[in-house]
Parts: sequence; C-alpha cells; structure tokens
Amino acid sequence: MWPFVRRGAPDIGLSEDEADNLATVGARFDALIAEGPLTRAQRKAFDEVIDRHPDSMGKQARRLREYIERMLAGDDIPLDDEDPWAAVARADLATIANRPAWIALLSTPGDGAKPTKKWLALACAQVATIGANAFADTVRGWFATVAPRPVVRDHQNWFTPAMVDANSEALRNLVWACATLGGETDAIAVAVGDLAVRCFTKIKGVGALSTKAGNACIWVLSQLSGMRAVAQLSRLGARLRYKQAIALVDKAKVEAARRAGMEPIDLEELALPTFGLDVDGKTRIPLGEHVAELATDGVDVTLAYYAGTKRLKSVPAAVKAEHAEELKDLKATHKELAEMVPTLRYRLERWLAEPRSWTLADLRARYLDHPLAAALARRLIYTGDATVIFIDGYPVDVTGKPVELADDARLELWHPLGRPAAEVEAWRALLAALGVTQPIKQLERELYAPDASGASRFANRVMRQHQFAALCRERAWSYRLQGQFDSHNNASKLLLAEGLEIQLEIEPADEEAAASGIYVRVRTGDIRFSRDRRLVQLSDVPPRCYSEVLRDVDMFVTVCG
Repeated sequence: MWPFVRRGAPDIGLSEDEADNLATVGARFDALIAEGPLTRAQRKAFDEVIDRHPDSMGKQARRLREYIERMLAGDDIPLDDEDPWAAVARADLATIANRPAWIALLSTPGDGAKPTKKWLALACAQVATIGANAFADTVRGWFATVAPRPVVRDHQNWFTPAMVDANSEALRNLVWACATLGGETDAIAVAVGDLAVRCFTKIKGVGALSTKAGNACIWVLSQLSGMRAVAQLSRLGARLRYKQAIALVDKAKVEAARRAGMEPIDLEELALPTFGLDVDGKTRIPLGEHVAELATDGVDVTLAYYAGTKRLKSVPAAVKAEHAEELKDLKATHKELAEMVPTLRYRLERWLAEPRSWTLADLRARYLDHPLAAALARRLIYTGDATVIFIDGYPVDVTGKPVELADDARLELWHPLGRPAAEVEAWRALLAALGVTQPIKQLERELYAPDASGASRFANRVMRQHQFAALCRERAWSYRLQGQFDSHNNASKLLLAEGLEIQLEIEPADEEAAASGIYVRVRTGDIRFSRDRRLVQLSDVPPRCYSEVLRDVDMFVTVCG
C-alpha cells in the first residue's frame, strides 16, 4: 500500500479509509469546489489520491480523473471531444435550446443493463422540456457521427478504452432516453439499430467501440413500439458477432414478443418492413423533375435515378441541391434494405435446416406476397398438403400445372433429402424451363448420410481460427476463440426443435499465436450429438438434422482450411 494512501489526505479532509474510497473522494471534491476555487495543494492532493489508489487505472478512477479535470476547467459538459460524436455534440451544446435539460440528461448517473424506473422518470422530464421531436432529431444526428477514435494500446496505455468512459456513459444515457419517446418511432428505431452496429464494431487490439451504449441500444429496441424496432432486432441478430450481444438480442426479442402476445419468430416475420416496395420489389420516388428507383431482386439492392425513361449514371445535381433531406433519407433506406436482405436469406436457410410450417394465408402475408420477401420466397419449393412452387404468386406442381390450395393448407420448405431422384430432376427441369434461379441452395443442396467414418468424418482438419469463429457465428454455432490462456472450448449448436445439442471438438493445431495470444490455427475432432446430456448414436439422429450439421462442418473445414 502506498504510504500516501495510508496516511490519508489531510489537505482535502480525507481520512485513510476515505482516501481508499473513490466515491467518497468524488463527493469530497464536489463539496470543496462548491465552497470556492481549490488551492494548488488541494488540486495536487486529489491527483495523488487517485494516482496512488490500488485501482488507479480502473474505470472508476479514470472517470473521476476526467470529471475533476473538466470541473476545474469550468466545463459543465460531461463530454470529451476525443470521440468524434462527442466533439460534434459539444459544439452543438454551445448554442442548443434548453441546454440545462441536455446537460442534466447527459449527466444523470446510471448503471446496469437497463435504466431504473426512477432514471426513466427523470429522463422523461428532461425530454419533455427539450421536446420529443427536437430530442429525436438531435440524437439521430449525433448517433450518425459515432465512430472509432485513434487508440494506442501499449504497456503505458493498456487500459485505454475504445471510447472515453464519460462519452460512453453519456451516449448510453441518450439511447436510454429514446425509450421515453411515444408516437411514430420508426426513424429512431433505425437510428438506434445503426448505432448498435457501430457500438459493437470490433477495433483491432481493443475490442468493441462501446458495449455499454450497444447494450442500451438492444434494450431500447425491445421497448419501442412499432414493428420497425423488432425488424432492427432481427437485423442485429444476424449482424452482430459478440456472443453476449447476441444473447441480449435474443432476450430482447422474447421481451418484445411477450408484450405483443405472440411467439418471437412470429413477431419477427410480421415485423419485416416493406420499405414502400411493391410486390415486384420496386418503388419509385419523385424528386422534382427526376425519379429515384429503389429495387431488390432478393439478392442485390439498387438505388437508381431517372430523367424520364433515361437511367442516369449518378445522383443529379438538381436532386442534391433541391432535395437534400429526401436524398439523405433515401440513402438511409437503401442501406437498411441492403442489410435486411441477407437477414431474410439466412432466415429461409434456417427453415431448411429446422423445419417450420405455415398456413397458406400466413405464408402469403409473411413471405409470398411480402414486397421484400416475395423475390426470394417465390423461387423456393414447398411441401405439405401439396408440393408446389409459386410462379407469379400462384402455386404450380412439378409438371407446371396450377394447384388449388385452401388458405388453411399447411406448407413448409421442401428438402431434397430422401426424395426420389426422378422428382429432383423433374423440379430441376421445370425451374430451368421457367428461368428460375433459386436464392439459396435447395434443389442443389449438399446431402450427407452416416458412413463408416462415423463421428470422425471431418476430424483432424486444420482451420484458420479467426475465420472459423466468424463462420460459426454466421451459421448460429457458439464458439470462443482459444489462446495461450485457459480458453479451451468446443464449437456447439442447439437444435431446439429436435432437443439436440451438437458439439464439434476443437483444439489448437500448433503453438503459433497472434500478438493477442490467440492461436492462429485449430484442429477439428469428432462431432457429437447429445440430448439431455446423454450421447445420441448417429443412427438415432434425424436424417435431415444430421445432413444439415455435416453440411455446416464441411463448410467450416473447406472455407477455413
């Protein structure tokens, strides 16, 4: 223990025990500065108390040090302009209306994964003073400027966070306050979803930009009214790479579904936005003498501009000059739509691996006639009460003949496993004749059945670990990077519909590691299926389940090898 801490800090009226408590140190600073300017000896004493504290490089010490420096400089804005968004916010706060309410909102202490009722009540009062529309417009602008700052991690700056602690907490406060907004929340839901992606962006050698603000985004999306917030949660579930964040997204989906009185997956399907598209996946927006066309074919998303019938190579100067706000919103919609398409493709891919059925009425509302989903869903084959594909929205069988189906007919995605070769070939011939290209592998899906190699079919394959971990997340497997520390784990996946847990054994391939200590390569072992912690023999695993799991593992070793 440092001698200074042992004898307390008499210049600022702190005993030995009080000097060990940073919260008490902060309270003493507030009391002294309220009485008048601090002497040079008092300023030095506060610096030494913090510097010699056992946790002097911890978050609480950093926050207290930043706070004292700011208050001594006569600065009441709890933001550090080292972060881009905070620099913009500080500039705006110099002339912003209802400035005291903004400062109070940014400064209100909070902790935990979500705000307390008391915190929300205080925030609600501040937002009411600011005005809901003014608050929403301002924070949308600030959220859009959130970006990484230069961070150096070395032996002298090992604890430097990706975002300044004060800024991370202030940003969290602004996000939490979004939960107090009522009325139309689509625009703020999209802004919060975009912010979550930025906050969980990994900075090499440092980590996520701000898990504190990112977690706040996920919680707020579970609280906002309207389907756009649920759609953002779906987007985050497919986009985020942090295991803890994905768990929070899943929890938020459950909470949103509970409030809506339905199952999470039903809510996700119903929440898919249309973006103003027609059933052909297009929408045209007049912009003075020009027209913008936003379109998707289920794979690509395009934004084009027209003068009459002529397609232009770039945004017309007149549109930039006279329709700047509409253009900004249009580009934001284009970006959101482009991120939704892969999410939808993954969802349909999931229903091939984990069978899910719908009534025809629900299938039409959620997929076949949905402006965004139709381009994908109408190119897939369905089975159940009939085996059909929907050409221009109408069901036809493998011979191309129309099929009559009642609204309560049940259908699920057709899987080629176990189908006669003649049936598969007949479907191939029909789709080729119609010029239909499937958006995901269905007819051409790779199939796997148990063989003599058993659980060791893909064992002893060397893979690049970082690429493998990324592909695991994409395919809904759980896996943590292994390194030169206590980190051994296997890749695993839960198939709730079958009550199965799958494990792929993973171990370091050699001792080569990156500067972070993470092993560069790993080696595969056996694949194990279990139910209720009891090993399931491969012969007892449902064939489709086995095939889809082996397909994933084959993809892992092929792509990452």
